[in-house]
Amino acid sequence: DQASKKIPETDAIFDHLRHVHTQAAQDADTLRISLDTKAKVKIGEFSRGGVSRGQKAVRAADHDMHPEAVLAPAGILEVDTDQLNLIFGTSRDTSDFVADCLELWWSNRQAAHPAVRRLLIDLDNGPEIASARTQFMKRLVDFSDRHQLILELAYYPPYHSKYNLIERCWGILEN
Repeated sequence: DQASKKIPETDAIFDHLRHVHTQAAQDADTLRISLDTKAKVKIGEFSRGGVSRGQKAVRAADHDMHPEAVLAPAGILEVDTDQLNLIFGTSRDTSDFVADCLELWWSNRQAAHPAVRRLLIDLDNGPEIASARTQFMKRLVDFSDRHQLILELAYYPPYHSKYNLIERCWGILEN
């Protein structure tokens, strides 16, 4: 049931993920979240290939030349409660964008989790959030220090991001 592209460590990484997920589920002070970003989305009255999702036909431009906006979506899923949080930015999908989204999400959701002292963050292996990215790590350390939270990053193996729960939310939204 796992993807065909495997590195030698794939099974060990999945074993580790199962362990940290089980541990997080048993710790009342731990909140498990799943975080991911998607490619930019053009906003405007576009033709959408002649397909309309509404009850009645919508007038649309016949060419998708000038979008009203181009937004970068980020999603944070609170795993235990299925609380989906969507954040749209205008920047590129960078480590700073991801860190800014985490900061904005926590500023809005912290009150709902007063007992949380630790965040377990499920991530794919995207280049902007790799643990070797010093800017991303610096921003997370600053976030951790500012909010007095312990952060644990749980990376899925390369080519296996589809197992990150936030991916299911993207699929539903895209449909």
